[in-house]
Amino acid sequence: MPGTGADRAGSTDREEREENEQDEQAGWEYTGEYPGGEGSIPDDGYGDDADGDRYGDGDGYGGGGGGTVVLVDPYTAARGFPEALAAAGARVVRLRSTPRPLAVFRHAVDPFPYADDLVHDGDLPALVARLRRAGTVAVIPGSEIGVELADALAEALALPTANGTARSAARRDKYLQIERLRAAGVPTTRQLLVRTEAELIRWHKETGRTVVLKPLRGAAGEGVHFCDTPEQSAAALRTLRELRLTTEDPHGGVVAQEYLTGTEYVLNTVSRDGVHHLTDAWRTERVSANGNRDLCVSHVLLSGGYPGLAELFRYGRRVLDALGVRHGPAHLEIKTTPDGPRLVEAGIRSSGGGLPLFAREAIGAGQIEWTVDALLRPGRFHARAGRPYARRTAFAWAGLVSPVAGRLDHYRGLDAIRALDSFRDLTLWVRPGGILTPTVDDTGYPGAVTLAHPVEDILLRDLLTVRHLDGPHLYALSASAVSPAMSATSAMTPSGSGTRGGGADRGSARRTSCHRRQGDDF
Repeated sequence: MPGTGADRAGSTDREEREENEQDEQAGWEYTGEYPGGEGSIPDDGYGDDADGDRYGDGDGYGGGGGGTVVLVDPYTAARGFPEALAAAGARVVRLRSTPRPLAVFRHAVDPFPYADDLVHDGDLPALVARLRRAGTVAVIPGSEIGVELADALAEALALPTANGTARSAARRDKYLQIERLRAAGVPTTRQLLVRTEAELIRWHKETGRTVVLKPLRGAAGEGVHFCDTPEQSAAALRTLRELRLTTEDPHGGVVAQEYLTGTEYVLNTVSRDGVHHLTDAWRTERVSANGNRDLCVSHVLLSGGYPGLAELFRYGRRVLDALGVRHGPAHLEIKTTPDGPRLVEAGIRSSGGGLPLFAREAIGAGQIEWTVDALLRPGRFHARAGRPYARRTAFAWAGLVSPVAGRLDHYRGLDAIRALDSFRDLTLWVRPGGILTPTVDDTGYPGAVTLAHPVEDILLRDLLTVRHLDGPHLYALSASAVSPAMSATSAMTPSGSGTRGGGADRGSARRTSCHRRQGDDF
């Protein structure tokens, strides 16, 4: 979903040619920098609080940030973490769970100078011994695929911030996740672990409503299908069984769930010792486009006193407790249905898409700052946890939605977007000469806009204006032929079911980023 708002440093023509040769549909590049410069930490928004001193070393919480912190697969949900951890005094180590990055992350650039760069070869005891010798004090999953290994390492190292492995699978597997909530008495959705096409058709008929099919261990909205009829469900199942997932999950598997109606919210949290703190919350806005009836197109930061937020967070705390989350960051997607809040899915890692960076800018602190405190300065965390956050400014992110397929010649109308009162930044991931395909999920936005303004009504007006300006007119295609490969990529999913999920105007650009993008976890 949201991409980073940090501008990319200028690259050479040779570098850009190499990037385009590697992947014409480039994604974001993780620059690993704070806007204030490498290693800088902005005002955290907490203010001075003498209570923070009462949880010093003598109380067993620890007051400093020394020791080694391991980031497991820091591809998407770890942007900003290495710098913040290093600034807190930690020795930061990168650990990859696979010898080669997954395909969707292969072109991501992470220039942070890690103290060590490790690759897990499958020998967990040897890895644990090495990390113990390094004085590891915390392990953080840096993306969805790093959750289970991070759990296993923290438990094996007997870290005080280990969530354990007893419920680790439920933190990752979308079917087990919902079943764990049901067992704990948390209201949730009806679902089916799909084994056969006949079983799915029978279950869909019994459900009598729209259902959602998705991979058990997918990410970034890939492979999510909305199906109105049993026949559509069967077709979607056949497609999913042939799909190579973003996560390249060797286990495969598909879950069918009843479609939840209502507004979807994102709640980002950080926990320590079972105390859950809400760092930021967002309302998502969605459109039906390109065969996807529920395509997310924007995130709007809620005020700390937003009506209904307290009820959402009460439900969110029940979700975290059911999944055994006592420490660290989590990302919850919750819908407000006619029957009350219901979990769409949970990621037990920081939010992706730049939301923690946006929260830091708009609030003063987000999941990055709160996670550093929870893991390295728990006294500071406990002294402040539970206080509602206060926005300094209204803030929103909006993804551009391509309705067309072809080679992009140029964009039209970007100057009108830059002229909006709340305009903050424009990031373009498909540049002139690059290939456009219809946006059908969270990995397919050709660009994104961020808005910020002290007056929320102005921001909301401008957000609607962005949606008005984004359409077929925005994308001027080249007359060059579309390749068969690109046509296949842009082909729609089974009839009746939809999947979920750089350049500039001819003229001067104001705060326009053109950089590579990788699949974001949301």
